[in-house]
Amino acid sequence: MYIGLMGTLALYSLLGAVQERFEEPALVLFLLSYAALASARAWGILVEGNFDSFTLRLLYVELASAAAAALALIIRRKSST
Repeated sequence: MYIGLMGTLALYSLLGAVQERFEEPALVLFLLSYAALASARAWGILVEGNFDSFTLRLLYVELASAAAAALALIIRRKSST
């Protein structure tokens, strides 16, 4: 699952870097993907009670990635107006 997800994110990143029309869809994909990963991981932590350091670090990275994508999307939309 992660290999396919990361491959898709890489493809959209390249498309966004090459053609401007793919930039916003790539950012939306990043935001939704990382927000969904963080939500699923947080739910798993709550349900399973698995609070080991590795799982928490992954959650922090996914939350930070979602926040970075949201910030980039906001900046992109403000700069295009």
